[in-house]
Amino acid sequence: MRLIKLSHEDLTIFGHDISASDYSFFAKHKDAFRRMFREQGMMFWRRFIVSFKAYTMSYGIIENPLKKTNGRHYHQMVTEAYSYLECQIMRNTTSAPKVFVEDSGILAQSRHLLGGIEAKPYKASKDPFYMKDTREVFRRVFGDPKDGPFLTLRVYIMYPLCMKMGATLCRLLRRWLDAQDGTEDDIYWTHPSVDLFFSFGFHDDISRLRYDIDELRKERGIHNVDIPRPLHLCPRDTLPDELKPPETTSANRADVIASKKEEKRLKKKGKKEEEATTGDGTNTTITGLEMTRGADGTKFKVQFAQGVFHT
Repeated sequence: MRLIKLSHEDLTIFGHDISASDYSFFAKHKDAFRRMFREQGMMFWRRFIVSFKAYTMSYGIIENPLKKTNGRHYHQMVTEAYSYLECQIMRNTTSAPKVFVEDSGILAQSRHLLGGIEAKPYKASKDPFYMKDTREVFRRVFGDPKDGPFLTLRVYIMYPLCMKMGATLCRLLRRWLDAQDGTEDDIYWTHPSVDLFFSFGFHDDISRLRYDIDELRKERGIHNVDIPRPLHLCPRDTLPDELKPPETTSANRADVIASKKEEKRLKKKGKKEEEATTGDGTNTTITGLEMTRGADGTKFKVQFAQGVFHT
């Protein structure tokens, strides 16, 4: 393999859409492109995929799927898009990534046709899924339009990812041709934060990322050092006392629920203190909201105590 520095913050590799010059360079060096995929090894390409995902999350290529405004189908669409890209790169063949870059070039040339997706009634003249020159590529990348709903959403999520991945592979090829030989024991990867994947809800990637980081630490000769992980993923008995969340058992769960319900009811009713003015100039303030728990531990008795003062 050859030493190519990998970091999701390297915008010279990840920060571009595929262009005519990128594709022209790829077309002239297809044999070198195949050699690059053979010689770099599977661990390199695993780390490459992780870095690419981290770049798209860090720089707004995709939105956070956990946002309520994105809808419940957005997370699934993004996951499917990532799975498709990973399949093209990690497949044990050099033809799949080559075909992917070729498809990316055709998609880039067809950018102006995206507005015609699901166009009616003249699909053959407007929709790239039905046009003679583009239908094969669009269906290979985005799927058959008859497979299910949300076709337009799928395209608008996957299209920018494909443009970025196509350009990244072309620019990686440029760097590979100028790189020096090395081994998998050499340090070349700057891993992203585990918290980044957790905050976007990609929990399946966390265990794989932790494994890759662990392998990286072994390469650097670091042993018996735990890899930081989000507190949500830490076993409770391994946390310091000040970081341990309170235990919720079946015995006190009913009290917690009842307490929250009562708190909501009191907020709707109004403030705990009310002032009432009588005709003789005496102000009466209702204060001292007193709340006592019932004998069964689940019901509340609310009492108000009146305090009178004169002005």
